[in-house]
Amino acid sequence: MADSKENLSVQVGILREIKTPLGVFGLALLVIEAILALLAARLEEPAVGLVAGGLVLVLLLVVAIFSYLLLKKPEVFVQAGGRDGDVTLPKLRPRYDVFLSSPMAAFTQAEEYTQDRNKVMKVIEVLRRECRFDSVFYAGRDIQSMADFDPVNLSIDQDFQALVESRYFVMLYPRSIVSSVLVEAGWALALGKPCIFFVAKRGDLPFLLRQAESLFSVQVYEAVEPDAICSLITKHREKLFAMKAEARQ
Repeated sequence: MADSKENLSVQVGILREIKTPLGVFGLALLVIEAILALLAARLEEPAVGLVAGGLVLVLLLVVAIFSYLLLKKPEVFVQAGGRDGDVTLPKLRPRYDVFLSSPMAAFTQAEEYTQDRNKVMKVIEVLRRECRFDSVFYAGRDIQSMADFDPVNLSIDQDFQALVESRYFVMLYPRSIVSSVLVEAGWALALGKPCIFFVAKRGDLPFLLRQAESLFSVQVYEAVEPDAICSLITKHREKLFAMKAEARQ
C-alpha cells in the first residue's frame, strides 16, 4: 500500500512538471523507452523485433513533429510561470529585430497621427541603416491615416504575437498620453524583452515604468524628436541594444 502511494506521488510530481509542449515531447520519449524495455524483457523473438520496429517508427514521428514545430511554430514553446514567474522563450532567431511602439489611436487629430508616423518611419530607416535591423515591426507601417485602423481584436492579436517574436522593444512616448504603448511596454517587460523608452520627460511615464530600470533590462532616454533619436542611434548603433541584452544577464 505504501509503495502504491509512493508511486502515485511520483506520478503526480512528474505531471506537475509538464508545463509546455516541450515537456510533453520529453515525456513521450520516456514512455516509449520504458515500453520498449518492458517488452524486450517479456517477449520472444521475432515479436521483439516487430514491436521494437514499431516503437522506433513512433519515436521518429515524435521527433519529426517536434522538429516541425520548432522550426515553423516556435511560439508554441512559450513557457509561462517559470521559477521566477517570467515567460521564457526558446533561443531561436526572432522574426523581428525590433518591435517599435508609438501612439496611434491615442491621437485625436488625423494630422497629428500623420506627423508622428512620419517621425517613426525616419527612426525605422536609421535602425535599418545604422544597426542593420532589416525587420522592424511597426503597427502603423501600412496605416497611412486613422481611417485605416484595423479592428481592435485583430490589432491586439497581431501586436502581441509580433512582440513575442521580436528581439527588442522600443517605445516612442512623445508626451504623457493614455495610449496602448504603455500596455505594450508592460507586455515587453513580462516577456523579458530588452527595452528602450524614448520619452519627452521621464516623469511622463507611469511610476512603475519609471522604476523599471532597477529590475528589468530597460533604458530610458529623454529624446522624442526624430533628429535626437536618430542621432543617438547613429552614434551608438547596435551597441545601444547590446547593452540592453546584457543588462539582465
